[in-house]
Amino acid sequence: MIHLPQDFRDLLAEQLDLYLESDAHGDDHATVVQDLLAKLQAVASECELEQGSGDIVFWLENEADLEDGLFDLLLEEIEDEDLEDFSGEDLVTLLEKLLEIQWADEDEESFGVEELEDELEFQESTIAELEDDY
Repeated sequence: MIHLPQDFRDLLAEQLDLYLESDAHGDDHATVVQDLLAKLQAVASECELEQGSGDIVFWLENEADLEDGLFDLLLEEIEDEDLEDFSGEDLVTLLEKLLEIQWADEDEESFGVEELEDELEFQESTIAELEDDY
């Protein structure tokens, strides 16, 4: 499972909505997929993601252990669909499915904060034992 921040997801869906509404892609599915990957990279840079160290698409392909490239998988998924039926949310959901992405706020467990809190949490009985010793 790949863990990425929720703000990355939200911005990507928003950018894809704007792109799809502009009709800059015409009816060419390959252009849509190519532009989707470019948006993915641009949003990763804007969100200053550490994952991928500059090439988020390559990083995602490796993390997901894809046999085929992400371009080919996305194209295969949408090539028979009417592009007018797609929204940015639909394309992000498709990415989630293909790459097994889990989105989370940076404060949530997938980014380690909850695990740290669990390690620091003292049980009342342990505290009472310490007080008795001193």
